[in-house]
Amino acid sequence: MAEVRQVNEGIRYEPEDKCPRSVAILSAVQMASPNIVMVVVFTTVVIRSSGETGAYLPWAVFMALITCGFTSIIQAFRGRIGTGLLILTGFNIPFIAISTLALEKGGPGLLAILTVVSTLVQLVLTMYLPLLRRIFTRTVSGTIVMLVAATAAPFLFNDVVKSTQDLPVDRVIATLTISLLVGVLIILRAPQIWRLWIVGITILAGLLVAVPLGLYDNSGVVEAAYIGFPVPVWEGLDLTFGVEFWGLLPAFIFVGLVTFVKAVGDIGVIQRASHREVQAQDFRVVQGGLNAYSVGNLIVGFLGIPSATTPWALTATYVSLTGVATRMVGVYMGLFMIGVAFLPKLGAFLIAIPSPVLAAVYIIVFGGLFVEGAKVAFDDKIDHRKSIVIAVSIMVGLSSGSIAGFFDGFVHELLDSGVTVGSLTVIGMTLLVELTGSRRRKIQVPLELSALPAIDEFLVAFAEKYGWTESGQYRLRSVGEEMLVSLVTQDEKESSSTPRQLIMGIRMDDGVAEVEFLAASDGENIEDQIAYLGEDAYAEDDHEFSIRLLRHYASSVHHRKYEGIDVITARVENAM
Repeated sequence: MAEVRQVNEGIRYEPEDKCPRSVAILSAVQMASPNIVMVVVFTTVVIRSSGETGAYLPWAVFMALITCGFTSIIQAFRGRIGTGLLILTGFNIPFIAISTLALEKGGPGLLAILTVVSTLVQLVLTMYLPLLRRIFTRTVSGTIVMLVAATAAPFLFNDVVKSTQDLPVDRVIATLTISLLVGVLIILRAPQIWRLWIVGITILAGLLVAVPLGLYDNSGVVEAAYIGFPVPVWEGLDLTFGVEFWGLLPAFIFVGLVTFVKAVGDIGVIQRASHREVQAQDFRVVQGGLNAYSVGNLIVGFLGIPSATTPWALTATYVSLTGVATRMVGVYMGLFMIGVAFLPKLGAFLIAIPSPVLAAVYIIVFGGLFVEGAKVAFDDKIDHRKSIVIAVSIMVGLSSGSIAGFFDGFVHELLDSGVTVGSLTVIGMTLLVELTGSRRRKIQVPLELSALPAIDEFLVAFAEKYGWTESGQYRLRSVGEEMLVSLVTQDEKESSSTPRQLIMGIRMDDGVAEVEFLAASDGENIEDQIAYLGEDAYAEDDHEFSIRLLRHYASSVHHRKYEGIDVITARVENAM
């Protein structure tokens, strides 16, 4: 069965493309402006809620913008650290509650050591990402991204209500409605070029309404200096490891795991949305992005400030709106955020944008984020298990506020996060499906053609056990042969002479054989090649011919690439 090549028609500039500097800078400013407001607002909320006062707040806001911009820049470069993609980094929302508790119980020093320790755990998880491949599925990643988008809406509207309680309701509604209407009309009816300006136009339209109605307070802008640097405040790491540390450490690791899974999903969504032809997910890119995220977290950890370096899947929404995914936008965006940190007046102007206007912007971008998450979650064939996992996880996440009402204190704060509860639900249900499935049979052989008889005998024994027809056995054996040939052919292209091993696993899943090849290899992505080769294209070499046969015999093929490891999964149906 042929794979259908998916296309992002609106992409004008891919990550490696060069685009006009003016376009790149414009896109960077549009993406960074709302993000700066979110970083400043969330950082302020955490610090004020904890009771911290004095010079720590301006210092924390300043350094949050610096590290946020720095992380966006290193994400733009491809390597062990960085993705080579345009990635907007922002505040780590799931950490709001526990960061507030850490500051309240032990100040910046306690927050610092807890952040550093939980980040080290995250770095270990990144190293062992291939072993966690059955947890970090597209279903899990896409569902968590949808949860982030869905749970953001109540927060946005609560912020509008709280910040405008003393203002006439009709003025607030008019500002929000007109801002949102202008943004939606640009998406639905305006030419492509106008979408480059969508955030700026939406904000401008809102300000044109908000200023005459008296909703814009420019006192902070007037009082702010043009250039400034806050008084440094740094307490270092609290190495006493007291009761407060051990009491909060499990929560930091727990929430860190949720944000780690979220980051995997966010980077996958961004990677998917950044190319004209949707590519198979390259987990080497994901690992590079997670390492960059961890580096940023270590920096904010040593500084003792709330985390503001997480990759945001909102990037995919901006990319779909503007059509610009060139990684240089990430560099300009990072420089802009760093620059704003030193320009208090410009920062004050962005912060003073009325909540109803920002809510309109966030509704558009978070709505697009939900769609991008759905594309990832529903990318494969939908079955009843995947449907119920996604549905239950989202509903539990959205209902988490009610669940939290049964508890007090820290447990209440933890369960009050829809992202945390929903993420744990989808991870737990995914593990349940994996553990209750049929046992996976395995065989280990050298990655060379001489291993074909052993693989063939292994597959025949499996097919006979489940009573497969002769034609079904032939189909299964052919898939095993072509997967081996494809990997060996790619392996021969490498200069390394190190012997490589192949671990093959197989199990039954709803009457379909799921075959998995795990090999230490670093060739091209087979899944991309299958989608690229058309039905009528001429097979130029033996490798392409092998790929065609694999596509013909397997109902689906997925290829995950990690640093030095390839994992290929194919589903084969029994022929009647």
